[in-house]
Amino acid sequence: MDRRATRDSVAGVSSKTSAKPVPTFAANLLLATLQSEERDRLAAKMDCVEFSPGQILCDAGDGSPYTYFPTSGLTSILAVTPGGDAVGLAAVGNEGAIGWPLTFSGREPACRVVAEVTGRAHRIRSDALRAASTRRGALQSVLLAHTQHVMAQISQSVVCQRFHTAPERLARWLLAVCDHTRSNRLRLTQVGIARVLGIHRTGVTAAASELKLAGVIWYQHGRVVILNRKRLEREACDCYRAHAPIRDSTLLSPL
Repeated sequence: MDRRATRDSVAGVSSKTSAKPVPTFAANLLLATLQSEERDRLAAKMDCVEFSPGQILCDAGDGSPYTYFPTSGLTSILAVTPGGDAVGLAAVGNEGAIGWPLTFSGREPACRVVAEVTGRAHRIRSDALRAASTRRGALQSVLLAHTQHVMAQISQSVVCQRFHTAPERLARWLLAVCDHTRSNRLRLTQVGIARVLGIHRTGVTAAASELKLAGVIWYQHGRVVILNRKRLEREACDCYRAHAPIRDSTLLSPL
């Protein structure tokens, strides 16, 4: 992808007038852990934005001036090769934040962050977040805790990509999307799934067909319905269960 296309994708995430109500800050679990006084200080510097599937929020080597706190939807963190191939490392939804390490390091991002499921986020400029983090409060602690959560996902993903089959990995990803969206009816494309799993679209088709024939899912034209959640959990690789204690912990509580 060329730099102009990347900038256009990132710039496309903007605040818009919408009939939808603005989500509360408690809709982001990371922000919800902060005391009201600290949260109010951040709120004064934030706006609400929407993102859609395939939209790039932050790209490798092309820094974004913003940090995003999703309140709905789902994004993926991708490792990208010089040739443009990508593979998913971690997922971030309303439990976390996107782009904040760049705020403190000042370095260009090493990964790409792409929206996988339509959603919304509270957005703040990096300089404003950096200034807020120097004040007394729990902000920096919860951001560091979230980083530990993401790093645990990345470590598990390395194991998953090396040892597990495409159907197992697809089942794991579908469960992750269900967990973040709290729905068994998903809007996912082959292109998006292939991007996250790091496989060709033909591999996605074969893996999805296997799950469909087993009566676990139904899919058509970008729509996926989970028919049997318990069976899907059995079909998923051990990585889903291994990550459960981390996923369900109080990791976002101030350190």
